[in-house]
Order: sequence, then C-alpha cells, then structure tokens
Amino acid sequence: MNSIRRADGTACGISHHEPQTMEKMKLIGRDGDDVLHPTVSGVLMAMDEPESFVSSAYIEAVCHHHVEQNAAYPLDAKDITGPLDVQIQEVYKFVERNMLVYAIRAPNRIYTPPFSMNAAFQAIVNAVVHREYPKFSTLKS
Repeated sequence: MNSIRRADGTACGISHHEPQTMEKMKLIGRDGDDVLHPTVSGVLMAMDEPESFVSSAYIEAVCHHHVEQNAAYPLDAKDITGPLDVQIQEVYKFVERNMLVYAIRAPNRIYTPPFSMNAAFQAIVNAVVHREYPKFSTLKS
C-alpha cells in the first residue's frame, strides 16, 4: 500500500511498518490465514490509483448546459481518479467551474450563484460516501 495522506496531501505519519494502526483504522484486515491485506476502504483512501484495484473507484463528471443531454456534445467532461479525498476536491472544483452564475445589473453587477457551494460540497461527500463499493475486490487482469 502507498503511504496514507491527509486531504491536503501531507503524510499523516503512518508507515508500512505500522500495521496495527492501519488495522485499527480498517485500512488493512486479516484473512482466514491471518495474512494482512488492504481492505476496500484502505484501497479507496490510501492508494494513489484505487481504480487499479476497484474498477469503479473513479468519478465520471460531465457537464451539459443544454436541455438535451447528448453524450456526444458535453460542454465539459472529466474522469476523476485518485484517493477519495482527492476525488471529492476535484469534483468540487468541477462543479464550481461549470456552475452557471447569474448577474443582476444594479449600479454594480451582483453575481448570484444558483446554489451554495457548501451545499454542493455536502452533496458530493454524501454521494461518494454512500456509493456502492464492492465488499471484496480483486485486481484487474
């Protein structure tokens, strides 16, 4: 397993030599033969490329600004990969970048977003956390 990092990318002091800590955090677990293996949550949170182990461990973000959502003509699209904390940050940036902001002409322009970015962040985290991940996953061949 790669090193475990905080959301800001800094190492959080857990090394490969601390299996007890990683086991308590449910990042690794023991099989029937008492051999340590990464758990799905460990792969999703601590691996640089979790999609190498769990094929659905990425987010496909697509933005359409038209009534017709034609897959052939997206305004913006991005496959977002990496640990879950990085994915959440990247989806947040994607939403913020593609959000239509309305302007009202007063003496000065007043820009009004259609929704709060705090609410968007909560929705993104909720979607990522409550998504169905496999209980057991094997390496892609």
